[in-house]
Amino acid sequence: MIKNFEHVMDGRRIPLCVTLAPGPDGQRAVISHLESAQAIVMMDVTGVIGMLKSAVESPDEFLDHAVRKASEEGLIDLALRSGEPQTGSI
Repeated sequence: MIKNFEHVMDGRRIPLCVTLAPGPDGQRAVISHLESAQAIVMMDVTGVIGMLKSAVESPDEFLDHAVRKASEEGLIDLALRSGEPQTGSI
């Protein structure tokens, strides 16, 4: 499943997408540039609570949660500014 979304940074709308991928301990959400599919943020499921939550959430809810958390933690902005992929946890 792939979801497109726009991230606003410094007043600019940046088209991005998020998709499910296998991670080290289960699912992972990968946020990428829409045009190039270059990964900028990987959000991994960690801990027992994270694994349980990802098991009961729909894929759509899981992806929304990952984008919201990556945005709240500033990981998307940091990745876009630095050009370096960032990693976070759900």
